[in-house]
Amino acid sequence: VIPDESFWKTIEQIGAASFSFMIPILAGYIAYSIADKPGLVPGMIGGYIAATGSFYGSVSGAGFLGGIIAGFLAGYAALAIKKLKVPKAIQPIMPIIIIPV
Repeated sequence: VIPDESFWKTIEQIGAASFSFMIPILAGYIAYSIADKPGLVPGMIGGYIAATGSFYGSVSGAGFLGGIIAGFLAGYAALAIKKLKVPKAIQPIMPIIIIPV
């Protein structure tokens, strides 16, 4: 047990916060490896949803396996949207606005 007012409690809180970022970052870069830049943010959002579990009524999250699955799903979804035929006027905004949504 670490005392609440100690330096080590702050270090523990920093460590806990950094570990909470691991699953969304893993999922984001899995999606990035599949779909390039358009897959990064959707993968991170999917990884966050998988890690927290609060969006789908779970007390505990899906963990690393859920993050990996979310990364693959987001990556292939972004890749499919990236390959859609769109008018030339919309092509510049596809990776910024349309694909991450």
